[in-house]
Amino acid sequence: MNSVYFDNASSTPVDKEVLKAMEPLWRKDFGNPLSIHSFGEKARKTLKKSRKTVANFLGAEEEEIIFTSGATESNNLAIKGVINGIKNTELRIKNDEFQTTNNKKGEKPRIITLKIEHHSITRPCEETQKLGLAEIDFLSVENNGILNIEKFRQAIKKNTRLVSIMAVNNEVGTIQPIRKIGHIIVQENARRNKDEKIYFHTDMAQAYGLNYKMNDLKIDLASFSGHKFYGPKGAGVLYIRKGTPFYPIAHGGMQENGMRPGTQNLPAIVGMAKAIEILNEEDVQKVGKLQSILIDRILAEIPGSFLNGSREERIYNNVNFGFRGVEGESLALKLSEQGFAVATGSTCAVGMEEASHVLTDMGLNLQQARSSIRITLGRQNVEKEVRAFIKALKTSVNQLRNIAGNHV
Repeated sequence: MNSVYFDNASSTPVDKEVLKAMEPLWRKDFGNPLSIHSFGEKARKTLKKSRKTVANFLGAEEEEIIFTSGATESNNLAIKGVINGIKNTELRIKNDEFQTTNNKKGEKPRIITLKIEHHSITRPCEETQKLGLAEIDFLSVENNGILNIEKFRQAIKKNTRLVSIMAVNNEVGTIQPIRKIGHIIVQENARRNKDEKIYFHTDMAQAYGLNYKMNDLKIDLASFSGHKFYGPKGAGVLYIRKGTPFYPIAHGGMQENGMRPGTQNLPAIVGMAKAIEILNEEDVQKVGKLQSILIDRILAEIPGSFLNGSREERIYNNVNFGFRGVEGESLALKLSEQGFAVATGSTCAVGMEEASHVLTDMGLNLQQARSSIRITLGRQNVEKEVRAFIKALKTSVNQLRNIAGNHV
């Protein structure tokens, strides 16, 4: 058997239809969308078509779609752009001899987020706090990896202005109650003045297979990455609902309505739009069956194994397991030697010495957290590969336990 890729949360292979859609943009239709000649005009039409595809998918308007390089940039834009937008709005109001309640009290806007968020959320939040622009409430999840909705409700304060909670955790695959959070925010906003409104952002980079309709979920901003659903790297989206306060963090040309300047990566954008066009429910069902096989057999056949995160509220392709008496990185390397690619956590955290911040927030001790690996399936995977992987996993776990003298 050839090498088998089970690290689809890190990146997915580009679909052949996506490659075909991108190819003309490299050499034939390579114009800059802002150029006034025929090449530029064709590029503008292509860009508009891609924007319309994304907008239709999200149930949004075209002007609400901002193309970026990926979810990390989109997350940074969302956090910093909204906080800066709120501060600038308040400044304009103050100059017009009217101050909001927050200005009268001298309170900074507050952000509610989770401790288990991707670092492209936690670090921009920390940065805004260091700069004195906002205060942050980092909420812990329960042992199942899911936010307690009542704890969220209790965390809302008078000066809470932004909520950023991921739809699906990238390490353990747990699904957060986004719909409930959105409706709580709507109810809270109904009791507030317009200038005290709370805005809701969600990182949806790992949410392929869930409902993406922004109005249904009551979402104001959302981040996406094309290479997480069989599109190319270097293309992402930030959805910004009309009326959301936003001040850009970079300045230059007027691309993307001035919110994200710089010449658009048109080949990657076209590829991402094509990837969206070919998403289908059959792939979700197929991969979900493979996930069930993995979970059932690992728990039944490998003593001392444990599933990290809720089994029920879990995205269809992500499995995170711990193995008592085994070091996760050693296990991942041993599996790699046998032709299976898995991860020990977020790829963006590779090189860090500390244990996963996601697993420790869920209540795992350092030893348990460091014994864990992430297995993420893709639509290219088949049952034969899953069964071969389970066999290799059982052998690898036993070998590592024997070497360490750990018997479960």
